[in-house]
Amino acid sequence: MLALIASLALAAAQTAEDISRVPNPVVSLSSCDALSCSPSDRSICSTSDGPGPRSGVGIAAQVFNVSFASFYLTLTDGLVENGFTGIGTKQYEYSDQQLFVGVDPDLNEADYPSGCALMMQYLGQTFPKQNVPGNRDTRPETIENTTSCDGALDRGCRYAIFEMIRAFNSSGSSWDHDRCARLSKHVNEQLRSKPTNCGKGGGTLIANYINVTAGALPQPDSTAADDKGLTAGGCRQVLPERYELHKVAEVRQFYFQDPPSGGAEFYGRVFGGRGGFTPVAAVVYSANNRSEPDVKFTCMQTFEPDGSERRKSAGHRAVSTSVFAVLLGMALGF
Repeated sequence: MLALIASLALAAAQTAEDISRVPNPVVSLSSCDALSCSPSDRSICSTSDGPGPRSGVGIAAQVFNVSFASFYLTLTDGLVENGFTGIGTKQYEYSDQQLFVGVDPDLNEADYPSGCALMMQYLGQTFPKQNVPGNRDTRPETIENTTSCDGALDRGCRYAIFEMIRAFNSSGSSWDHDRCARLSKHVNEQLRSKPTNCGKGGGTLIANYINVTAGALPQPDSTAADDKGLTAGGCRQVLPERYELHKVAEVRQFYFQDPPSGGAEFYGRVFGGRGGFTPVAAVVYSANNRSEPDVKFTCMQTFEPDGSERRKSAGHRAVSTSVFAVLLGMALGF
């Protein structure tokens, strides 16, 4: 009996150690206010008043390095569709969220990493700040406005997704776009098969409420993004500003109108709205070891162009019973 208890304790300790080893590089997040250029009125960085809510931008410089390449990430919200309606009902509106990788235009062809970026949503929106029993602060001020995933995608869930990625058989894909599509399908199927919380360690995220969209990392023949909202006036939303932006993934996010009386606090705990977190898993394959890719997690956020926080009301406005049922159906794959 004592041997069994000791064995279980050892296994639990090993699991805790494994969970703590999943990489999550932490760097500061900024927005358009960190750029030295002056954006035009056509730019997503414009602070001019216009119809609808302001778009959002989040910039992370040199999140991590792979070989001779460095990852620079930019997340936009509302670049093309910003608070649009008209998808068969006026009960909710939507916006596009796009993930870009900043690439040094002088990078040697041989130094481009091969792999995927996995972009995650929770119930069709960003991830909310996690709330745990006892009102323990899951995201202290020391990590605010950084790429830390603590308080957004807990370590147990990160490790569970890390294991799903490592379990994926990448052979049989001759090019990255096909491999990334198969990888996202694999991870989504694994998440849908778990009707409980994501991972171990007492996290509050429900596994099958998470949706993953993947895209291939830029290659030498990739074309830089040329959307006017990104390039107007020669002002790019990336640090350093001379880097080129390459789109790797895009999702549509849904927000709601006419919240029920007294329901705002509850829905703020379930939905992240436009001001929550967007976890990104960068998966890099080496030519010598395709079975164990290098996986690193980054949690992005978008901010107002002047660097202030997104208005929480833009994401927490909503939820009639019928729309909530639709979202549950989306999450469960009905």
